[in-house]
Amino acid sequence: MEKFHLSKLCLIIVGAFMFAQNVIAGNWNQVGEKVKTAETGADMHLAMLQRLAIAKTQTCNSEVSRFIPLPHPQIHLDLKGEYKKVFKSSEQYAASLHQLAVNYFFNSEPASEKQAVDLMLNWAKSNSHKTVSSPFKSKSSSRYPTYMVIGSSLTALLLLDQSAYLTGEKRKKIWSWLDNLVEESYITRELPTGSAGYRDEEQRVNNHNLRRAVILLLYGIHKKDETFITMSKERFYRSYESIKGDVLYDSNRGDWALNYINLGILGFVEYLGFIQLIDETFVEPAMLRKVNSAAQFLIDETIEPLRIHSFAKQNIGRPSAKYSGLQRTWWQKKYTGGLTHYAWVDAPFVTVNLKSLRSLIKAPTPRYSEVAGYIDCLF
Repeated sequence: MEKFHLSKLCLIIVGAFMFAQNVIAGNWNQVGEKVKTAETGADMHLAMLQRLAIAKTQTCNSEVSRFIPLPHPQIHLDLKGEYKKVFKSSEQYAASLHQLAVNYFFNSEPASEKQAVDLMLNWAKSNSHKTVSSPFKSKSSSRYPTYMVIGSSLTALLLLDQSAYLTGEKRKKIWSWLDNLVEESYITRELPTGSAGYRDEEQRVNNHNLRRAVILLLYGIHKKDETFITMSKERFYRSYESIKGDVLYDSNRGDWALNYINLGILGFVEYLGFIQLIDETFVEPAMLRKVNSAAQFLIDETIEPLRIHSFAKQNIGRPSAKYSGLQRTWWQKKYTGGLTHYAWVDAPFVTVNLKSLRSLIKAPTPRYSEVAGYIDCLF
């Protein structure tokens, strides 16, 4: 099949349909560059590093926010008594690490290189996120803050792969910590049954499932493990196949339906962006059309909520309160240091019409997400 390489400007001009017809493997921002198709786990790891090396030659509007304090390690997560504090700490970790790693990778800033490595090393030595006390029965809900820490670390380690400051001994300590968090968070295995576990439909296909898929994909790439990568694809497909027309399964979550749809779309975009860098056969035009349709549903229902109520009134997973008929806003939440759950809008393969929401979405530019970081730079 003939391969076409489209720049972001071309994407805007030709629109969603033409993009879906001409989408190719690799980084959508990269023009005229070829990377050998990855087949084994080792190939996929090499392909990712090659793609990032190409991305480094492209323009990335990255900047480090000086106002983000480097967070202190948090060993025990008290989600019962200090819910906001736990999330803020995890967000600060992800925000700081993304900015520092990107500043090192794209701008060759040695000070940022040292700070990024030292941040991970400090948290590793303290065995951060070792234990959790949580009011949630779901293992995934209890470990959601840890997902931020694992995901941002895995992305940063890709960008820091060639760091001279990241010595073998430091890598060993960081990986020992991350491997334990991956195990405790059920990343490489499915959640236990019952109470929103693996066999509960909600947990099998919702936005948490997608986040776990993205993290497992990155973990599999680092470990050069084809089994993990295959398992991550299975998780992706579970969520993808649960989309009914243009409606995600998360649409049934009462007042938070649009918020959770937004998180789901972020998961889809992060996964498609990363997998496209290593597996040219995975992303199909139909996938892009469906995900873009779901994203457009979110935008349309935000502007004028008409269809969402018929789904949200099911109130699945939120039995403590009846559906009020009002949707929580998903674009105004202030995340630490520029982190936004809607950084997906910057992906070059997202073609939804955001014109009506431009005045509402006022997040810093560039935006970046908890796991994938600066989406427009990496994808």
